[in-house]
Amino acid sequence: MSYSTFCKYYFDKILFVGILLACFITATNYSYSQNDSASINFEEYQPLQSKGTVPQDFLLSVSERYVAKNQAIGENIDKKTAKNIDQFNLQSSFSLKQLLWSGNVLFGDEVSEYLNEIASKLLKDDDELRNKVRFYIVKSPVPNAFANPDGAIFINLGLVARAENEAQLAYILAHEITHYVKQHSINQFLFGKEVNSKKKKNAFRFDNKSDELYAKRLAQSNYSKEHEIEADTYGWELFKNTEYDLLAAAKTFDMLQNTRQPFDTLVFESKFLNNSYIELPDSTYYIDTVHIVEREELDSAELEELLALSTHPSAAERQELAMKRMNESGTTNGGKEYVISKEKFELVQKIARFELCQLYLSDAKYIDALYHTLLLQEQYGDSKYVQMSLTKALYGIAKYDNAKARIYLDQLYSRMDWKGRNWYFALEELDDYQLTVLALAHCFEMLDKYPSEAYLKNAIPSLLMDMKLHYDDFSKGKTVGKKKNQINYTEDLMYPAWQKVQAHAEFEELRKQGDRLYLEHQKNENRREEGMSDVEAKRLSDNLTQGYALGINKIIMVNPFYVRLDTRKKQPLDIFTTDSMQNVFNQELEQNSENLKLDIVSLNPSAFGENDAEKFNDLAIINSWYKEMGESNVDMIASNYDALQDLSKKHDTPYLTRMAVIDAKVKFRTAPVFMSVFFLPVLPYVVYRQATRHESIYITLMHDINTGEVKMIQGNKSNTSIKKKNLSDITRSHLFQIKRKKR
Repeated sequence: MSYSTFCKYYFDKILFVGILLACFITATNYSYSQNDSASINFEEYQPLQSKGTVPQDFLLSVSERYVAKNQAIGENIDKKTAKNIDQFNLQSSFSLKQLLWSGNVLFGDEVSEYLNEIASKLLKDDDELRNKVRFYIVKSPVPNAFANPDGAIFINLGLVARAENEAQLAYILAHEITHYVKQHSINQFLFGKEVNSKKKKNAFRFDNKSDELYAKRLAQSNYSKEHEIEADTYGWELFKNTEYDLLAAAKTFDMLQNTRQPFDTLVFESKFLNNSYIELPDSTYYIDTVHIVEREELDSAELEELLALSTHPSAAERQELAMKRMNESGTTNGGKEYVISKEKFELVQKIARFELCQLYLSDAKYIDALYHTLLLQEQYGDSKYVQMSLTKALYGIAKYDNAKARIYLDQLYSRMDWKGRNWYFALEELDDYQLTVLALAHCFEMLDKYPSEAYLKNAIPSLLMDMKLHYDDFSKGKTVGKKKNQINYTEDLMYPAWQKVQAHAEFEELRKQGDRLYLEHQKNENRREEGMSDVEAKRLSDNLTQGYALGINKIIMVNPFYVRLDTRKKQPLDIFTTDSMQNVFNQELEQNSENLKLDIVSLNPSAFGENDAEKFNDLAIINSWYKEMGESNVDMIASNYDALQDLSKKHDTPYLTRMAVIDAKVKFRTAPVFMSVFFLPVLPYVVYRQATRHESIYITLMHDINTGEVKMIQGNKSNTSIKKKNLSDITRSHLFQIKRKKR
């Protein structure tokens, strides 16, 4: 993904479509305690965390970043170009803040430090450039990298996991450094503005609007491909002056050609899922995409068009050009695959591959998580981390199947000439009852090995609730309809496993917990079907009119968020007012909580300082939970449940609270003005009201992370702008509802 594409995605999607959700559910994956490289415990691996001093990149507000960018605009640039650069600076400043504050970006960790070491080797003769570029790891399984026009360069863990040696990583960094030096992202943005401003009578003259749009997109695609070729070319010039193996530049494209597939191949066999509770027979697994959904297959014409509009040349084309450059330069190779050290590369690669399991779990991509977990087991041996990751993946698959929720695949695995593809469909041969028993068998196996594991004590009752909910009386051999046909449970291949599960010493106690969950579920279902009782209706009415009375003394405040918009403008975000009012919001929260004697643990990135790396890690844990739980409406235990419990104990409260203020000036409506023409005395007032129309909202949302229960949803809506006085009053009111006790 190019940086300009990244900016457009974040600015368009997050700001205009999901800005409120961005306050409450931020895409991220959790970080947790990690020791130094020499003592990483892969047996009980804990995902990476940020460490040390927080870089300045993470501490700048949108307005500070935007002003700094605009100060660099040259005086000799024409007014139109300067305006477009200003627009780019606004969008890139906002989108970069969203990324850096999401918890997805690591600093000071083992992988980031290693990449910075490689960069120092690349730029050993250019201290000025080395001081300008900074390298960060992004917790994403997607094999990708991109450069910010300010010099921040981001490398996804998915790319590190697939790299074959240090020299390949060095060439990738050289490529991204070139994107920064040549300022490709802003040039791509300006070119796009120029292309889209052309009229039909000029360069793109077609009778059909879709033809015109295609021509514009094709022009931008070709321009982007030119940038990629330029980055390859100048990256090569940088790379060839190092000690690295020059053939690695060409071999990098072999690696990139296979990024649609996992980092290795493992053909499914039943034995991979067998344990002391379950033994699946050897059988052939056929492709059956009832619940697993792939992207639609493209026909040849669509594929040709897609390739034409791609932002990158094909890997094969880039490899051919790389070999040509190498031959034409007459450079003698004799370089090394490892300049820093082979051992350090293998450690970093192993870390990245272990990270993929949790990343896929956090994204609710449970089949990908299952496959990568078994790859780890095959390559690095068994461990508690691998076993628990496999169990969590099976749990997620079972919960989704019971809820009839679909698990989407990003790739057309069924159409790949790749042996490992059968993994992605093998479990489709099992119905929802069988998947639940399979998950239970692995949960109880883990409970035998790790009896104090809190995740298991909550996941098992959750699965037993599903068994009672969907398969009542199945243990007695009752025949009921299932996904494929009528099957007697006593004859099912999973029945022996179910009998072993029932014989477990802790089964009865866990079943009782499952029964309690079942009764609560049924009660909620009845409420939805019958409508609210008079008592519940009154309680809801009281909460809306009189407010809540939760009697809570301590909360964790997660990223309180203020944004000012003017939807009448092409660029609706008012960054200066947003930043200034965000500071006011922070002060009001602090002052009012102090007055109310409400203890607040603040995880607010807009107020973080250079010594707050630990707070970034806490925020990442919480946002990972919001992310996984937000993928669907499935009621389940999050994969990072144990980390959440540790965080709750650390801060001595389970109550996560998010507050968001959206203050939007909306477009002028002409209809009321036309109507008021018939009532001339009120016309000036109507015109004034329409010219100053606002739609403002203040929302507070609280969860109990021990139970997943929503404790509070409170909102205030206004047709006027939320000024400092309003902000103070509403903030005090919402905090008071948290603090006060019921009479």
